Amino acid sequence: MKKWLDLPITRRQAIKIIGQGGLYTFILTQSPGCVSFQPKGSAAFPSVSDPLTNPEGLCFSPFNRTLGDKAPREFGGDRPDVPHDFFLFKSAAERRELADSIRDIEKARVVVVGAGIAGITAAYELRSYKPVLLDQGPRFGGNAQGEAWRGTDYSTAAAYFCGQDADSPILKFYQEIGIDKIWRTKKEEDPVLLKGKRYTNFWNGETAPEAAEQFLKLRKYFEDVNGENEGQIYPEIPPADEKVLQRLKQLDQMTFRRHLEEVLGSKLHPHIETALEHYCWSTFACTLDQMSAAGGMNAYAAEFGDIYVMPGGNGAIAEAALRKMTETVPLSHFRPSALVFDVQVKGEGVLVSYMDHKGKPVRIQAETAILGCPKFVVKKILRDIEPERLRALEQLNYNAYLVANVLVDQPFGGDEFYDYYLLGDGTVDSADMEKATDEQGITDVIYGSYARPDRTAAGRPGHTVLTLYRGFPYTEGRGNLYRDGAFEKYYSQFERQIKEEVLPQLKLDRSKIVDIRISRWGHPMPVQTPGLIRDGIIDSLRRPFRGSVFFVQQDNWMYAAIETSIQEGLIWAKEAKGKLAGSKVQ
Repeated sequence: MKKWLDLPITRRQAIKIIGQGGLYTFILTQSPGCVSFQPKGSAAFPSVSDPLTNPEGLCFSPFNRTLGDKAPREFGGDRPDVPHDFFLFKSAAERRELADSIRDIEKARVVVVGAGIAGITAAYELRSYKPVLLDQGPRFGGNAQGEAWRGTDYSTAAAYFCGQDADSPILKFYQEIGIDKIWRTKKEEDPVLLKGKRYTNFWNGETAPEAAEQFLKLRKYFEDVNGENEGQIYPEIPPADEKVLQRLKQLDQMTFRRHLEEVLGSKLHPHIETALEHYCWSTFACTLDQMSAAGGMNAYAAEFGDIYVMPGGNGAIAEAALRKMTETVPLSHFRPSALVFDVQVKGEGVLVSYMDHKGKPVRIQAETAILGCPKFVVKKILRDIEPERLRALEQLNYNAYLVANVLVDQPFGGDEFYDYYLLGDGTVDSADMEKATDEQGITDVIYGSYARPDRTAAGRPGHTVLTLYRGFPYTEGRGNLYRDGAFEKYYSQFERQIKEEVLPQLKLDRSKIVDIRISRWGHPMPVQTPGLIRDGIIDSLRRPFRGSVFFVQQDNWMYAAIETSIQEGLIWAKEAKGKLAGSKVQ
């Protein structure tokens, strides 16, 4: 009998179960070895030794520290099967009917839907109200998650963040949760590998001395924007004031490529084009010709300032905030594997309905709701969305990427680096982006122990973890990642490039590879195309819904940056506090 979703039922039987409202429970109770959406064959997620475990035994830490030397040969990362099929086979009317049929209604002052960085930040700011935090995934963190191997935490997605001014509310948040005592500040320029040769002064024109003037001109421009020198304005997202907003709107009229070529008065040198193209693929899963100059300049100018790196990447920020929250918020309010399927503003409150980890429908009546889930989820779960917001939602695009971690039973003895960019032969054929990204494969390599506590050479562990990025900056990319055989296909591609290019360059022995683990992120990268800010689309996305529902995801600005996520969490949590202070709902 053909299996569907690895369940011992046919697709026809599954559709019948869905029609009766029972698929969610069936998946959770019948899937072999299933523990809280545990992938088949993997180690159990819940860990009694982890303090971030709720009374149901579900560990909501962003880090999976239960893996041994060998992980299951399957994708980590996001787990879309259950939500995809739940929404595919249950119509909006059926979902609403299910929500309205729930009789036992829990009460809370605040519900936060989506426990990525933005949702966690908002929940942290509202911790005195003891928010209920829901996420459909088995772990919190969104794409700020990680794993561990032999005591080394490493990132499976977002890996670093940018320095902040002394008066920044983001810095205040970092200090409150205590990560300012842990991070390592990177100031040095990242090396690049071009035609098999390592260069450490790329922006001085080291790879193309005859064109050094163009490299230096762009370098100075990025530095001036980052430092706001010579009248330049750093395009902060979200903007701090009207002046910054107007600069964002100016930049948002064009692509990142066009803006840089206007600054130069010429085409980009092929090495610069390649470096920036690969940066866009890796950081935003889009191209120079897709990316708005607003987002492009925000991101790349920041690379010329301080960069903060945490052990385990950005998942360490999420974990620190969650640990701090548990001092105030009951553990029972942290609920992973909670699939929200209906949000309704009713009267002066909000009704939030979800399927819990056992497949039971639950409804919460709250005074306000924070939606930290992506906008394509908002479109599915929020009732009675206004036409203007719907039109805005229809204009959004998201791309995918893969992150591989290679675990090597050998210490790294070379010159230390944080991020090593692979530029291939220094050219990019942008006419066929799928072919170009397939040929390039990995765009950059992160040394997983860069932010270790003992940063001397003697403090390096006796093993090496390398985190490798590969973006899919084209519409069909996500579909490619979900095809039959996708894992084996991309595993083979990663393995070949790791053995033939990455490890030899770092003088690591390919025979010492213990494991290669690949995380698939199919939806996390909102693409900030030109015009979204200028034309008011962003305003429509961010506007609160009926005074009771607030939106905090990074796609409020369609811009994949942890700083944007945190700032949006802080901004709209403050607005929610105003709503709660004047609420009549008890």
